[in-house]
Amino acid sequence: DTIEAAQLALAHTTAGVEVHILANGSRREHVNRLQEFAEAEPRVVLHTSAENLGFAGGHNRLTQLVASAGAAPFAVVFLNNDAFVEPGALDVLLEELQRDDRVGVVGPRVLAVEPGSDRILDDGMLTIPWLMQQRGRHVGQTAGTCPPGDPIAVDYVNGTCLMIRWDLWRKVGELDDVFFAYFEDWDLSLRAREAGSLC
Repeated sequence: DTIEAAQLALAHTTAGVEVHILANGSRREHVNRLQEFAEAEPRVVLHTSAENLGFAGGHNRLTQLVASAGAAPFAVVFLNNDAFVEPGALDVLLEELQRDDRVGVVGPRVLAVEPGSDRILDDGMLTIPWLMQQRGRHVGQTAGTCPPGDPIAVDYVNGTCLMIRWDLWRKVGELDDVFFAYFEDWDLSLRAREAGSLC
């Protein structure tokens, strides 16, 4: 899944993209396969961690490594290793960030990875803060019966595929690794909104 996700991210964008993969407590045979892939693809950089740092800790490690290399990209994308971007999706997200500098975090519609299915898993996340509940727009509907509309402001962007401006990331700080997995994307979006950015 990781290799396919990286290949699709590289193949379906016109922007200059470099993919950083963290083998996050992975078994040796998986690290070996990822190393072979990285050696054959110059735009892929493989990093390893002997322990599983979780979603938040893993993404923090990757962004720390990018920053320590002196890189200052316009934006970074957090992409689950089982999230497969459709053609042009990353370009659309990037265009939205570039179109309106008030927008700091963006994400796409997320569909289920099921053969022959276009079931919506997430079309922008909404919350009921006092209940600590979250719900995705149009969850369970199909893309065929619920065509995408114009970009809208949401309460938070799902970490499955989240693009954030690099300057905003540096301003609001890393993902809070007290959240090993889940809720770290909600927390990040809340901090981005408190800093004056739209999601």
